[in-house]
Amino acid sequence: MDIRRLIGENIRVRRLAAKLSQEAFAAKIGVEQSYLSGLEAGRRNPTAVTLWHVAIALRIKPGALFETPPADLVDKKKGRGRPRND
Repeated sequence: MDIRRLIGENIRVRRLAAKLSQEAFAAKIGVEQSYLSGLEAGRRNPTAVTLWHVAIALRIKPGALFETPPADLVDKKKGRGRPRND
């Protein structure tokens, strides 16, 4: 898998697991929503600083973004769209 796609997939599944919209998460890490969308789609090359901010916001080690996403989080991604505020 392309490293950009792997990182993007990790960001997306972990963001969804945290029940954050792209807009909210982008604001939290200091980027535009369109940039975050590109990251998640594997179309952007994030800087080390951006990855650091992502990791802090998701409360994970930066290295976790380079690993296969945990199976329990990947299953949760099937409910695409905006996170619900139950």
